[in-house]
Amino acid sequence: MNYRYLLIAGILGLFLWGCQHFDDLNNVEPVGNDAEYAIPLINTSVSLDDLLENLDKYTYLDIDTNQLIYLRYKGDVITKTSQEIFKNIELALPPLIPVVDTVMPLPFTTPEGIEMDYVELKSGLLYYAFESWHEDDMTVKIRFPQVFKPNGDILEFNNFVHYSGSLPVQTVMLIPYNLQGHTLIADSEGNLRIEYIALHSNGERDTLTNFNIVLSNVEFSYAEGYFGNQLHDGKRDTINIEFFESWTKGDVYFEDPKIYVRVFNSFGVPTRSIVNVFDITTADGNILPLQSDAIDNGIDFDYPKLPDEVGQTRITEFSFTKDNSNIDVVLGSKPVALDYDVDAITNPDNETAIRGFITDSSRYTVSVEVELPIYGRSSSYIVVDTVDVDFSSYENVEEMEFKVFAENFLPLNVGMQAYMYDESGALVDSLFTGLQTLIPAAPVDDEGEVLHPAKQVLYVPVAGARLENLRKTKRILLNAAFSTFDNGSKSVKVYADQHVNIGVGLKLKMKD
Repeated sequence: MNYRYLLIAGILGLFLWGCQHFDDLNNVEPVGNDAEYAIPLINTSVSLDDLLENLDKYTYLDIDTNQLIYLRYKGDVITKTSQEIFKNIELALPPLIPVVDTVMPLPFTTPEGIEMDYVELKSGLLYYAFESWHEDDMTVKIRFPQVFKPNGDILEFNNFVHYSGSLPVQTVMLIPYNLQGHTLIADSEGNLRIEYIALHSNGERDTLTNFNIVLSNVEFSYAEGYFGNQLHDGKRDTINIEFFESWTKGDVYFEDPKIYVRVFNSFGVPTRSIVNVFDITTADGNILPLQSDAIDNGIDFDYPKLPDEVGQTRITEFSFTKDNSNIDVVLGSKPVALDYDVDAITNPDNETAIRGFITDSSRYTVSVEVELPIYGRSSSYIVVDTVDVDFSSYENVEEMEFKVFAENFLPLNVGMQAYMYDESGALVDSLFTGLQTLIPAAPVDDEGEVLHPAKQVLYVPVAGARLENLRKTKRILLNAAFSTFDNGSKSVKVYADQHVNIGVGLKLKMKD
């Protein structure tokens, strides 16, 4: 049974509890004669805050400074890290680079449109190998003018190639060079240049053959540039809204529901949401799309900017409200789930002049939350549940009468009916002749504020054929109807400190 419908179990369920826990008369008070007994079942005070306290891990209760109650339903937090983008950037540095000229530009870009200006390397190894077909000793100097060592010096290597009488003379860098902590800065045309000078013994320049540079295990710790249109798959998720899971019919309207989208972003890159799915599933099986300009056009994520905000996190909070969407319609249609699939794309407007940054700790997280304030109206909102019972052992009871006292400070009316079924599943009786108001709603003013509590004393006799039917009963179908004051004609507010005082007693008459 859903805990928030404790009012069902807390009233009619108390009747059943009293019957099923009536095992002896040792601790009950005789009334009138030795065959009549009065049994106090319960005397308690319950607030809506109490009724809603046991929620699942994705649902929680919130109370604002005015004590107004909110139900919040959360989805899983979606997290994307810089590793995906860095993997694409690392493609700009191919593992094998054939060096075909003494000065060779290496475009620091990718087919996806990424343009790198500045990169810091977290790791990486560099090898090279070449052949000389010259019958002469050669001096070879290899330079990477856009690659800087941790001390700021340009990366370069010097080689002496000794001609011993046979060709080609092969030179292989056997010990890899560690690129950790090195910096790559593209030139004005977006290239990294590779240069070499091969000198004969007389100082004359020449060229080499089969010259290859090999890179391995390259990882970036920081990068600046234009990162192109990188699509981040946000995955699909569902938020279950338990409030309506036992609904059968009736209406509930929330005055100011909201859906929050919150983004914590430390990527220094313009990013925008792409909404693939944002649908409400209703209790009667309909699927209603949330409609908003923010759905159609996307939500721009705030992001830290160069040069002063590297390492910072910017927060974007967007809320769908009844002013910018049809949320009052879709969340006023008995929602049981929010189904959403939201991706994100970098540089959505393709403005290459905006240069951004990414660190190896950059990430963004997106969370989606549904907020339902307990401020609204309800008419004939009916929920059902079943309870297994066994009254067959109470043959000595001739009559029973329940007395229910309610003092209600909540603007919520609770009606009840219970249908009794025997072992074969046949309907044998009902507890009331019709839907019975057990707890009347407290009246409210034009602002939905409670004026004063409503009080009621109700007597429920069970005797004769009805008692005999109760003994046959194995399952009871509980049918509860909830309405706000005046059957939902106006919206009401429910506060955490509002409560209902309930007293339930049972009077039994035993057979002689």
